[in-house]
This record gives sequence, C-alpha cells and structure tokens, in this order.
Amino acid sequence: MITAELKSLIDKYCMGKEPTDAQMDEIMDKAVQVNADFQEVAAFIEEMKNKVQTVVTYTLTLTEVTNQMMAMITARAVLGWDSAQSRENFANLPMVVKTTTNQDEASEIYEKLSRGGMVIEPNAVEGTAQDKKKEAEDLFQMAYDADDEAKAAEYFEKAAILGHVEAQAELGESYRLGMGVEENDDKAIYWHSKAAEQGNIMSLMIVHKYYRDKDDEKALACLQKMLEVADGKELRDKLYDSVYDDYTVADEWCEDVLSYGEKLWKENKISMALEAYRFIARLDSDDDCRVRIAGLARDFLRDNGYGWR
Repeated sequence: MITAELKSLIDKYCMGKEPTDAQMDEIMDKAVQVNADFQEVAAFIEEMKNKVQTVVTYTLTLTEVTNQMMAMITARAVLGWDSAQSRENFANLPMVVKTTTNQDEASEIYEKLSRGGMVIEPNAVEGTAQDKKKEAEDLFQMAYDADDEAKAAEYFEKAAILGHVEAQAELGESYRLGMGVEENDDKAIYWHSKAAEQGNIMSLMIVHKYYRDKDDEKALACLQKMLEVADGKELRDKLYDSVYDDYTVADEWCEDVLSYGEKLWKENKISMALEAYRFIARLDSDDDCRVRIAGLARDFLRDNGYGWR
C-alpha cells in the first residue's frame, strides 16, 4: 500500500518528469519505511511521470527563514529526530523545503518559521547523532541475539534504516534468501546497494553480480569501490572473509568476474574489459586456485600489451 505521505513525495519528484537519482533514493527510503510494495511504487512513479503538472506551487526555501531556524530544519533533515519529544516539538517544521499548492498555507508556514522558536545547541545535535549511532549498534546486536529469524530481520531493518552498514547487508541477505521475511529480490538489491555505497565487500560482490547483465557501468563501479576499500592481499582476504571463508563461493565469484571481462572484450568494450581483468590481476595469493585466476588475468593483459596496474 502506498501511503499519502509517499504519494505526496512521488507527486513532488515525478509529476510529468524524470526524477533524479537522489530523488529516487529518497522515494525508495520512504517506501521502505512505510513497507510499501516496490512494484506498486514503481507503477505509480511511471503513472506520475506520464502526467502533465498543471498546478502552480508555492515553495519556501531555507533562504526565507532565519539562521536559527535554518539550523533547526537542517538538523531535522540530517538526524531524523526520532524521539517522541522531538517529533512533537518539530511536527510543524518542513524537512528542508516545504512545497504547497495553497498560498495561504505557504504564508502560514512562513510566519511560523520567521517567528523563530527553540534553539538547537551544537552539543545537542552532536549528542543526537551519537545516540542514533548507539541505537543502531544496539539494534544490530539485538538482531544477532534474537532467537528467531523474523525477529532478527525486524531488528536488522530498524538498524539499517538508521544507516548501520552491516545491518543493511544482513537485511539484504534476509530478503535475498527469505530468512525471517518473504523473499524479495527488489528489496534485497535495494539494501545491498545501500551497504555497498558504504563499502561493504559482501554487498559489493552481490550488487556487482546483479548488474553484470544489466548495467556495465554499475557493475564495474562495484569493483572500483572494492579497490577503494582495500587492494592486493588485503582485498583478497576481505573478499574471502565476507563470504565466511567459503573459498568455493569466493573463487567462483572471481572466475565469474574474469568471464565478465572476457565478455566485455568480445563486445569490444575494451576499457571496461581492462577494468575487470586488472581487478582480478591484483588479487595475488598463495592459494593455488587464486594464483591461477590472477595469473590468467595477468597473462591476458601482458599478451595484449597492457599493464595490470
């Protein structure tokens, strides 16, 4: 089910136009929070994109309010204000930009903001951020201590929404494998993508595999992100740690990346193919299988006149 708040967000970003990546992220974040069906959301987005916006909007931006209130609104947008007291205190403030089709409502909101109100001290903002981090850590631990998969998935989701990277990866796995929740590929890749953005190796492996046949740029971006996290033997160790030292799974994944490079080469996507080959070539190891994989990549690069670094 799509809530009124989610519909309003989709209307705002998608009415008669293509939403930006950042706007789509915001929409999907809200969809997850209200447990909306992803397919229903996608269909509604497409419906809105095909409509022509005919209403005139009155927009209040941060430049129209005092510096004091700017700090309050920005903090609310960044930190979320999850406590009951904060929700009550800030219920009438916009998240950063308030858009309305009613001029009287716009004027009323502006008056409320311009009159000022409570002041957020810097320490209070910092403390709230620290509290949220601790809350996420506590929820993540509660997930691991839970005695059933459904309860674990519930705690993982709460921690994931707060930005906990390991919780996002675990929630992605829960949806991918149907552990404690109904199996859902869309939600699985959504949460693994969130964790991948923060450098989680397991999620980067999964997201890379997902995009191999869909979007070469996104697939290769995952490999580049891995190299930002670590390189050489350290990256190799992280790869194998991320799949709980299951060498068969990790080796198969590496061989798939090598095959992906071969496919790109045959499609004459030379620069993309080189990225895949060079990624594998950097995974030096004492293990026979991994030496073979890295060696194959290095031999290919040398034979074709390219360096592997």
